[in-house]
Amino acid sequence: SKEKHQRSEEDSVSTMDAQYAAYAAQRQNAYLMQAGMQGGMGLEYPLQGVDYPGMNDVMCGRGGGTNNHIGNIRFRQLVNEHKLRYLAASKVDKPKVAMEVVLMWRGPDPPGRYLPKT
Repeated sequence: SKEKHQRSEEDSVSTMDAQYAAYAAQRQNAYLMQAGMQGGMGLEYPLQGVDYPGMNDVMCGRGGGTNNHIGNIRFRQLVNEHKLRYLAASKVDKPKVAMEVVLMWRGPDPPGRYLPKT
């Protein structure tokens, strides 16, 4: 039972980390769109109106549809790889770690995107 509680707590931390990184990405998306940029993605990779999200897309939202999307699963794996570094970071450095994860996600071709719920 203690082990089950610990596992549940770890899952909760992982979910919070992924949510924070996605939140940071949404803020960055809003800034880029307001500035008329898309982080080097251009029109090839729009951030809105995507009918068929790919394996590098994170679908923002709650529930099974978003949790089971391959991009969300892969993003959670990336977040888990950096979880210990995030937890060990100071309050000032936590956003930097989260932003590094966001930038890593946006690095591949096609780039990872954070898509708003439609």
